[in-house]
Amino acid sequence: NAEYMGSLMLQYRRLIAPPVIPHHGFLPFTRAMSETRASAISPFLESEHTHWPTVLQQLETGEAEAAESYPFAKVQVPKGNAFFWSKHCIALVNLKPVVPGHSLVITRRVVPRVSEMTSHEMADCWATAQLVGKLLQTKFKADSLTFSVQDGRDAGQTMPHFHIHILPRQPGDFQPADKVYDALDGRKDAHTHTHVDADEHRKPRSREEMTAEASEFRECFRQMCKERMGV
Repeated sequence: NAEYMGSLMLQYRRLIAPPVIPHHGFLPFTRAMSETRASAISPFLESEHTHWPTVLQQLETGEAEAAESYPFAKVQVPKGNAFFWSKHCIALVNLKPVVPGHSLVITRRVVPRVSEMTSHEMADCWATAQLVGKLLQTKFKADSLTFSVQDGRDAGQTMPHFHIHILPRQPGDFQPADKVYDALDGRKDAHTHTHVDADEHRKPRSREEMTAEASEFRECFRQMCKERMGV
């Protein structure tokens, strides 16, 4: 009968209807969900702030990894060149730095292009790059940073493996300051006459030099974490 059918329809609507979240509880609920997702993507992120105890834990976990090297395209980079490890990426010192402190963040997985990365890899790489930037600004007393990505051969990428260049900038390192982009594009009128990826003009550093710098960066990271934690 009509009363019975009406009762069934009411139960059906209750089953398929989305839960009603009170207006006063919506923002905290959304924020909690956002923080959960951020933690899953990059474990050292906590809301808008860096979670320094987790950063220190990630550093120590990376130092304890059994790997002797990491793939960078077809090259195996010695573990001694690494100074920070996260779930999806690794921070490395550079073989041929454009400026002192020039570092790289690479994906653990060999993935050539931005379009081939997962959203978790992308988020983790840029969160790690931000963290490395904080380290480099502190270490080199820099007020500015240049972040650069060459995505594909025509963009100047010579290593088919996603990586972010992070350069701590100093007054007068390029004249004018945005001339660094000419160097990134490989133009010969750039101040340093170099190209960030196609860097045949720069002399490679020795393994010992790079290992020593990476070790110094790891210790700086450790001290920065402890200072932020008030230890």
